Amino acid sequence: MGRVKLFWITNMSSKKIQLLLLSEGRVSASELYTSTLKRILDQGKVQVDVAGSMEDGISRLASRQTYDVMVLGWFREEAPTPDFIGQIRLRADSVPIVMLSDTMAGETISLLFKSGIRGWLIRDKLTADDLMKTLEEAVGESRLKEDTRRVVHEAFLKASHDPLTGLPNRLLFQDRLSIVL
Repeated sequence: MGRVKLFWITNMSSKKIQLLLLSEGRVSASELYTSTLKRILDQGKVQVDVAGSMEDGISRLASRQTYDVMVLGWFREEAPTPDFIGQIRLRADSVPIVMLSDTMAGETISLLFKSGIRGWLIRDKLTADDLMKTLEEAVGESRLKEDTRRVVHEAFLKASHDPLTGLPNRLLFQDRLSIVL
């Protein structure tokens, strides 16, 4: 599994990552981009779309614009809840989320990873290499999951449908009949 993941990360270096940048709290997304991320992301490997507000970013996700990863800047006193992350996941379940914040407690980070966060970085200690590695790993993992789902679906179709006509075959019929009975 690790080799496949590294394969994806290596292959991604030639394709730009489509990134949606959101921020919640005392630092706006545009401030976060200009103060911290612009010098890192202007290396030509990432195409950044800065959302004006959290609602704007979520509506962009809901409109099915294509993003490879979302960076969520979190600059509030209270930690984001799994429900908040769940609301984002409902709108874009295949888009990995990377958190960027000033600080956060370890148990909160653990809870966020369980709710769907794929990376977490501290803004003051952020380096270009750490950010790019985190983004590439999150996107690579997401693409690997999508490819796995696609391959499993194709294998199911090949096993349960006639290759010439595309109609369901006897195996699928017997399977569905056993479910009904």
